[in-house]
Amino acid sequence: MFTMRMLLLPILSFSLLLSCAENSTNKGCRQFRTGNFYIKAKDSQIGKCFIQRTDSMQIETEERTHDIIVNKITWLNDCEYELRTLKTSITDSLHKWSPLNNVPLHVTITFTGRNCFVFTTKVKGIDFTVTGTMWRIGGFSPIGKLFH
Repeated sequence: MFTMRMLLLPILSFSLLLSCAENSTNKGCRQFRTGNFYIKAKDSQIGKCFIQRTDSMQIETEERTHDIIVNKITWLNDCEYELRTLKTSITDSLHKWSPLNNVPLHVTITFTGRNCFVFTTKVKGIDFTVTGTMWRIGGFSPIGKLFH
């Protein structure tokens, strides 16, 4: 049975992609190697995550909990990189002993727009794939101190 919800989801997904593509440029992936970004998780339990990125480091700060994750970023080519966690302020035992802590996340930028890019994250050897959109922001103020 066809429902309005079945029609609404593809329209919303396409609209998000178009908003990212609006005024897109041909600069490609390289323009997103450094800068300040944010990701808003679809899961309402997780807030907006702010990201500060240099060519070799990525610091993620979760808006609601102020949790911080420091990652080493290794660029494989202009549109692919790996993230490996170096430090985290997250102290819960579930995260601390996660098998993903020592496994690099492989990220592929699949689409670029003027102020955003769409990415897919995978973990080698594990059935884990996440797709999202990262948005560039002008400035960034770290929330709290890194590891009190």
